[in-house]
Amino acid sequence: VMYAFLYVALRVTPVGAGYLVARAFVLGELAASVYWQLDRFYAAELSPVAQTLLCLAVYVVVFGLATWAERATFGRMDVLKVQPRDLIGALAIAAATFAISNLSFISANTPFSGRFGTEVFYIRTLVDFAGFIALYVQHRVHNESVVRRDADAMRHLLHSQHEQYELTRRTIDDVNRKYHDMKHHLDALRAEQD
Repeated sequence: VMYAFLYVALRVTPVGAGYLVARAFVLGELAASVYWQLDRFYAAELSPVAQTLLCLAVYVVVFGLATWAERATFGRMDVLKVQPRDLIGALAIAAATFAISNLSFISANTPFSGRFGTEVFYIRTLVDFAGFIALYVQHRVHNESVVRRDADAMRHLLHSQHEQYELTRRTIDDVNRKYHDMKHHLDALRAEQD
């Protein structure tokens, strides 16, 4: 559903929609883990209305902070241009984040599992946060490589234009030299009496 919504709502390719789904999934996991961690910590003291308000506040804060952090990496009018290798990297990070963050729910006998309820939520929140940071860094590296590739293309274009300018300048100099020589020959011919 996330994939279909992003593909239809945004100007992205199928690969770009998959890339965004991986990022949105990890961000959703992060928001949910922060909420569950706070909910379990304050569960005894809060009424159902307060729990609902806490849920809304956590989601607004997490998504607001993510929007603030991502506004520089995703421009409003930019078209997302990601390659299949970027999608594979994002899916691998999202899958690893999901697997490690939820490992404690499957088995408590691993080095990445917690044995107590609060440990499980701490681990889950930290792993989801690390996954979000990894995806953020991946996208920043992607943007820097796109900028570097565009700068190289522009440098190549300017170099080609400079070479074309130099060739044109040499050709014009040759034509002017021949014109000058012909002018002297014509002047010499006009000066002839016979």
